[in-house]
Amino acid sequence: MEKEESLRLRRIAMKEEEVEPLEFIEEMTSHVDEVQQMVLDDILSTNANAEYLQRHGIFGGSIDRKTFKSKLPIIEYEDILPDIQRIANGDPSPIFSAQPVSELITSQV
Repeated sequence: MEKEESLRLRRIAMKEEEVEPLEFIEEMTSHVDEVQQMVLDDILSTNANAEYLQRHGIFGGSIDRKTFKSKLPIIEYEDILPDIQRIANGDPSPIFSAQPVSELITSQV
């Protein structure tokens, strides 16, 4: 209750253009599960034709996080190295995403 009152008083003191971003942040952080599911749905529907997702039985559309986690394994770089090499060699296929990869950046750890 004290937190709500504090937020209400801060809003009163804020300029109008500052309130909207704060409300957006509050909305996103108040409904984390729903926002995460919307983001996952968007990624999966946008990339429904990606070979990597199809290889693991994900064919776009809505899928809950539990199912997503059960179908996609935790991987290491070496597991997808053949796909990365295809991209590096100029393969324009939708391997990881619907948008073609236009550049590869490397780093040394």
